[in-house]
Amino acid sequence: MSDEAKNNCSGSDPVPYGLSSFHALRSLERSLANLQSFHGASHMAFAGIATLYEEIGKAEDIFRGNHMLRVMEEQLRIPDSIAASLQSTTALPRFLEEERRMSERIAASFRLANEELTGISRSFAGIGDLSNTIQQIYRPEEGILPRISEQMEQFRAGGAIAARISQAMRVSIAAEAAFARFHGTSIGDLVGARPEITLDISSKVVAASAAYAGLTGRLCAERSTISDLFPVVLDHPPVEMFHMVDLAQAVTRVEPEPEIEQCQKDIRQGAAESVQGVLESTLARVNPNLRGLLDGAKLALHSPNPDRCRHVATSLRELMTHVLHTLSPDDDVKSWNSDPSHYQNNQPTRRARLLYICRRINHSQFTNFVKRDVDALLAFIDLFQQGTHDLTPSFTEDQMEAMVHRTEAAVLFLVNTALST
Repeated sequence: MSDEAKNNCSGSDPVPYGLSSFHALRSLERSLANLQSFHGASHMAFAGIATLYEEIGKAEDIFRGNHMLRVMEEQLRIPDSIAASLQSTTALPRFLEEERRMSERIAASFRLANEELTGISRSFAGIGDLSNTIQQIYRPEEGILPRISEQMEQFRAGGAIAARISQAMRVSIAAEAAFARFHGTSIGDLVGARPEITLDISSKVVAASAAYAGLTGRLCAERSTISDLFPVVLDHPPVEMFHMVDLAQAVTRVEPEPEIEQCQKDIRQGAAESVQGVLESTLARVNPNLRGLLDGAKLALHSPNPDRCRHVATSLRELMTHVLHTLSPDDDVKSWNSDPSHYQNNQPTRRARLLYICRRINHSQFTNFVKRDVDALLAFIDLFQQGTHDLTPSFTEDQMEAMVHRTEAAVLFLVNTALST
């Protein structure tokens, strides 16, 4: 472990877990930038990957330190509007303790997920053997050319997956660092969220983050076959978690941290551009009318209507409902599975529809993550619809845009999952 990591572990003012890993990642990016200025394009691919995993190894040492998130060190700050609504003398302590437990579980899940992603990256460090093999090309050793060809194929495949894993880690670590900034505050305190809504959102985020950790753990255990996975399994979950934390942050008081905020902004803009570039054509493949629902939410977002927030939330919930039903038609679900527990009033439950949407992927941890992710999204939509003390919620345009971006990413996630073949 580096001296810096040791100091972080033993000092009187430990570095929050998410922040330490975030800064390790920024060091990684700076190293890659320096490499690029000294190496030609042909050398950059190998040298960049080799340095990437060397830096991730350093980050992993920091991961294993005894850092404590600020959320575990400080008392929760409860807004007056929430405290006033908790009439009983015992209700406030219960609320505090429940929120604290949930925050600790979310933090632990992010920590575990990022450790598992680090473990996945380790399996691809072996492609560095390519350089040693290439050095033998001038030696008259029998069979060297076939071995080089084999190594080159491994390098090409490993390099492509390595790029995806490094992006997944960048997004996931940024999400963890962003959550560390919450400083123990209750999700939604910035908008005066009602206590029951706050606890509901927190519990759904707990479940989603735990499912994310479970998924990354399974991927790490199966990393030898990771190249055979559908791309959606590796690429989308970190982005979903980032958007979930980003939205939670938009409605919650958090500590300022310029470097993390800039990284979040970069990821947010990149994700928005990526989604916008493919969402319209993707929706057209399943149902062109779905685009109208999304456009309706965006029109409501920029309208002067004082009740526009509720209109946005209603449109987004309707969009999610139609997407789920379009991707899992009743008759198709019934033909696929007749388990009575999957039906209510002869209609498929949301769980049954999500199981059907994920059927081709057939990965239980991934399916569980999809369900928990959708549950968390709908909990946030409830906040924007009816979850504050104000009769006419006064959400800012930035907050509503975060809600729209979160829903767009989730819609693309579901459609790509359903279309995976």
